[in-house]
Amino acid sequence: MNNHIIYLLQLAQNKLEIEDYAQAKLLVSSVLKLNPKNFDALHIYGVILCIESNFIDATIYLRKALKENPNNYWVNFNLAKALMESGYELEAVKYHTSAIALAPNYPEAWLNFGKCLHQLKRHSEALEKYDRAIQLNSFYPEAWNNKGIVLYDLHCYDEALTQYDKAIQLRSDFYEALINKGNALVALSRSDEGLEYYDKAIKLKPEYSNAWSYKGITLTKLNLYDLAIAHYEQAIRNNINYVFSDMLSLKMKVCLWDDLDKSIQYCFDQLEQGDIVIPPFLMLSLLDDPESHQKFSCSYLKDISKVKYNQSKVHLNRSSKIKLGFFSSDFRDHPVSHLISELLGLINKDFFEIHAFAYGSDSNDQIRQRIINSCNEFHFVDMLSNAEIVSLVKDKCIDIAIDLNGFTHNARTEIFIERCAPLQVNFLGYPGTMGGVSHDYIIGDKIVIPQEFQHFYSEKIIYLPNCYQPNDSNKEIAKLHTSRSYYGLPDNGFVFCCFNNSFKILPEIFQLWIDILKGVENSVLWLLVDNPTISKNLKAEALNRGICEDRIVFAQRVTLDIHLARHQFADLFLDTFPYNAHTTASDALRANLPILTYSGKSFASRVAASLLNSLGLNELITYSPEEYKRTAIDLALNPDKLFFIKNKLISNKASSPLFDTVGYARHMETAFKEIYSNFLNGFSPKNFEIL
Repeated sequence: MNNHIIYLLQLAQNKLEIEDYAQAKLLVSSVLKLNPKNFDALHIYGVILCIESNFIDATIYLRKALKENPNNYWVNFNLAKALMESGYELEAVKYHTSAIALAPNYPEAWLNFGKCLHQLKRHSEALEKYDRAIQLNSFYPEAWNNKGIVLYDLHCYDEALTQYDKAIQLRSDFYEALINKGNALVALSRSDEGLEYYDKAIKLKPEYSNAWSYKGITLTKLNLYDLAIAHYEQAIRNNINYVFSDMLSLKMKVCLWDDLDKSIQYCFDQLEQGDIVIPPFLMLSLLDDPESHQKFSCSYLKDISKVKYNQSKVHLNRSSKIKLGFFSSDFRDHPVSHLISELLGLINKDFFEIHAFAYGSDSNDQIRQRIINSCNEFHFVDMLSNAEIVSLVKDKCIDIAIDLNGFTHNARTEIFIERCAPLQVNFLGYPGTMGGVSHDYIIGDKIVIPQEFQHFYSEKIIYLPNCYQPNDSNKEIAKLHTSRSYYGLPDNGFVFCCFNNSFKILPEIFQLWIDILKGVENSVLWLLVDNPTISKNLKAEALNRGICEDRIVFAQRVTLDIHLARHQFADLFLDTFPYNAHTTASDALRANLPILTYSGKSFASRVAASLLNSLGLNELITYSPEEYKRTAIDLALNPDKLFFIKNKLISNKASSPLFDTVGYARHMETAFKEIYSNFLNGFSPKNFEIL
């Protein structure tokens, strides 16, 4: 019997060496039937399962093998790898430590330990492990490359570049290092050089999808949208599905609507299958369905929560002041900061201590300086890892962490997954649920989150008494000495406008705009579009739908004060659906321009309605495509009616709570005190209505 087992194991080892894994697996299975505790068979079977990427089952067999021989280096090494790939990084640390103790001079053990620690965001420890691997073997390109990746994540781009260069010197065909060097060059604003390295990687291995993907991302940043889409499509042809959402987002940005229905269905298919994770922010602009938004958020949050972090319990500081931490990548000239900058300065510092935690690009503009001046402490933490930010927040004893990003660009959602503060709030930046336990509350109002839709929000809801959106009462509006013709608009005729971002324009709403233009002679549609690809696509869509392209006029981006001032040359703002104008809507109303909105079910589709309701302009809220189109045409053809609404807007602004930032600050203070007291008394989060 023993000789037969030895023979089968030798055959299995031979098959393994020639990469005939199916035969090797059959032979090892035969051995395990004869002796379920055979160490070599258990180990080989576990290794084969790892090769097949069946890491969960691999851990079962490797654990059994380790039980038979706990001091075997290879089993500890392979079990650590399998656990790491299965998402159990913390447990993997234990077996990496054992493997190194058993074979301290084996560079690959140090390399894989570094990978594990990197996945845990323990960057300094990961660098130590990579350095040890390099000490043992300075001709180890993977170690140099991986060290570069950690430095890149720490935003030490010049240092990362040095590591990538070393890796490429050791192996000129190391296409992963070539791509990584391209990424570092792009991060250093050397995009042209970065593109060259992506091309080198593509030339070496054209089927390697990441090179196509990263090149597409870089071309997008360079506003070369058509080329970017072509590279995304090539990446998808090479079976890199995760780039699908990047491509769809870009197509929405440039108003390229080919096969949009199929793309949306594909998103749902992926949600069901779990093959790729679709960013929730993308779905806000495609669907008016809070139930689906919650499902996509849950899926996304679950995906980025795979790494198991050390979570220590967080306690309230119980000091004389409640410590508020505001977190954002957009503390700069950005719509979120335009809305919140005055509010931060008005929160009563006798009761609250204000901290801002800024990541994303460093900025030195007026808005950022205003925010810095409004806070007790301003922390620029972009260079810190998520774990280091969490540690800083805990050191500062923040009681309530207010997330101004949600799932938007440059978000650090992991900070909230790791529970940086006792209370965590989703506010302003992301108009939807975060879909999990990372956030305790969302700030809204009874218009944006009606009671019948509460169950589609994973957070408890803080209902403010008026519109949830804060505003800056001090925004300046320039005095223009220009005319309509300066902006390419007709001196006579009706000017409809929409200054929303182009990704919010869907074919259905564009068709309504076309129908409205057809219903109002001598009218034009004025859109904020600053890229020739977008304007080209929209002109083509207009022509295909029977409207001369000269009836679509494009506005370029200008400074905010001039942008607000040029609203005077429009007659009616036409809102988008399902993602409404948000900051853009309050800007239009501030500039005395009526906005006609189409209100749906989702938070994102009800914001303009909330703004209009707070101004007593409910006649500008519609609830169906037909009502939206009919109302737009009616207002354009009846100037007295529109004149009355405009005067009502101007009159109501003075008494409306919409631009009463002082009053808004008092309501927010009450909200923070309520949730703080609720937590202090040992109660779970609950819905609050602030009166």
